[in-house]
Amino acid sequence: LGTTELIAAFPPDVPVYLVSWPHVSMQIQEKVPSITDNVATISESLRRDGVSKACFVGHSLGTTAIAWMLHDRNAAPLVGSACLMDPVTFLLIDPAIASNFIHRRPRNVIE
Repeated sequence: LGTTELIAAFPPDVPVYLVSWPHVSMQIQEKVPSITDNVATISESLRRDGVSKACFVGHSLGTTAIAWMLHDRNAAPLVGSACLMDPVTFLLIDPAIASNFIHRRPRNVIE
């Protein structure tokens, strides 16, 4: 399914929030939101709409946003459940992965 078909398949009576990170999807951005900004934006959106708990679904790097929410004392109560697909968060405890992810200089555009 493409994004449009996926969104069309959502139940109409359930609020769905899609977080897009242009700086992650190969779109050059000058401003990259901080962890604090991401958590605040997600939390404020849910609270503004009266959502007290949500099911969070994250894929790959998106699983880090769920981890950020869970580690924030004020945001954690908003996470009712979580589905982590292809989570990078678990592999970051491996020193080789963490070092490559954080410290290694990319050798080409793909890296």
